[in-house]
Amino acid sequence: MNDVRPIGDILSEMGHEVFRLANGVSVEHLRAAGKEVTQVVSTKQALWLCPNPDVLLTSMCSDGGVGRDLAPLLRGKAKIVAVQGQWWARVGPGESWHDRIYRPDYLIVNDRVGKDIVGTAWPDFPRMRMRSLGFAALDALHGFDVVESRSWVRTRLGISPETYVVYVSGQLWGSGEVMEEITVVLEEITVVLDALYARSRRDVVILASKHPRFDLSNPELAVEASRWEASLAKMKHVRCISLPRPGESVSELDRIACADLVVGGFSTALMHAAGLRKPAISVMYKNGDMERQFIKEAGGLIDRYPLVTLGAVAEARSSHELTKNVALAVSGELESRLLPYQQMYVAVDGGSARRTADFITSLA
Repeated sequence: MNDVRPIGDILSEMGHEVFRLANGVSVEHLRAAGKEVTQVVSTKQALWLCPNPDVLLTSMCSDGGVGRDLAPLLRGKAKIVAVQGQWWARVGPGESWHDRIYRPDYLIVNDRVGKDIVGTAWPDFPRMRMRSLGFAALDALHGFDVVESRSWVRTRLGISPETYVVYVSGQLWGSGEVMEEITVVLEEITVVLDALYARSRRDVVILASKHPRFDLSNPELAVEASRWEASLAKMKHVRCISLPRPGESVSELDRIACADLVVGGFSTALMHAAGLRKPAISVMYKNGDMERQFIKEAGGLIDRYPLVTLGAVAEARSSHELTKNVALAVSGELESRLLPYQQMYVAVDGGSARRTADFITSLA
């Protein structure tokens, strides 16, 4: 939804008639953003409301939906443009977009990794019909004031400017493992920092952000949630701030701006960190919980987070690699290594939606 909404906004600004049709949670999100949207429950209803569109623009970020199901019905009647909301975008065998009948005429991707993934899943899909125009959802990062955000968030959370802050972004599955590993490493690193900064101690704070549905009351996630909480409880040298706190609203972008290092598995926080030019580490131990979940969600097409492949995010496949990369982050060396690739592959010029809108209008 976030990947097509800004494109629709630009098309409207250009004077084109845009019908926003949505189903599921997208309806609530669009209305919360102040967008006029019509909720539909079937392709029949959608075609009754908008029977002869020139272009069908749809996201591939969810399992099917009306947008996907309209593709075979509008083939040959309208140009079908799909947006790869995440690199893997459910295109692999057995995934919701894999069947040939749902193939779009054109596919908007972010980079060469996105093209390679689609090329593997859909070997018969012409590469010339894939356009690397950037993730429109990242346009929201354009103009974001990292310095100002860092200052007010630290003030609100009671964190001094000198404190080293690590933001850990939780996911539904595999986050217990990540938290177990990063807390051990941070405890070790803090002891070293105490020695290095003996005369003027540099504290370390971990911002622990749980997934909204990641709690002990959820039977399916109880074990995972227990690992997360137990890991935080064991820390002795590192202060922990669990987010979100009751009655307090700090967005994920603000949390990332506040941090000196971002850690996760394969959450969008890593992409946002790269967009805000923050050092980030993807923790996916070989044969570990997070790696297994990632491979499953990626349809078996890849086993490494794409921004790792592009050099914009560091990788930890073992405790040794995690310790090494955290140490590099604390020294400032990791930021220097990642920055050129973040600038190259994670466009935050605010123009991705415009480029896609221009491409769509060129199809007329």
